[in-house]
Amino acid sequence: MDREFYLVDVFEFLQDKENPHITPVVRRGNNIKQMFIGRKARSAEYVMKNAQRQEVQLDIVIDVKYLKGKRGKYECENLGFVVYGVKWSPRKVSNVYKRRFAIESSYRMRNIVKPRTSTKDVTFRYFFTII
Repeated sequence: MDREFYLVDVFEFLQDKENPHITPVVRRGNNIKQMFIGRKARSAEYVMKNAQRQEVQLDIVIDVKYLKGKRGKYECENLGFVVYGVKWSPRKVSNVYKRRFAIESSYRMRNIVKPRTSTKDVTFRYFFTII
């Protein structure tokens, strides 16, 4: 799931339906920001609250990647994900989400540059798909 779905109501719904999911953590607030200080991959629990005082218990997996000069930085990067119904290591969660996000981004980019047509001719439509 994307960050736009980072809401108490959405997480409650998914947990009630027992639907496994991986969502990147939105870092708002001091408590959640303090979780992302460190150099080791780890798991944590967090209670998320909304304005109506509803609460939901979240399992957060934090993967640490060393940038090694990428983007001109030589520090470690903490990547956090809310997981439910998934018993994977932090590195595997991070890699699975990265791969899924790359696939989704490629479809989005393809749809931006893809020519649009209303013709019913199959060969013409196939030609546009190849381009």
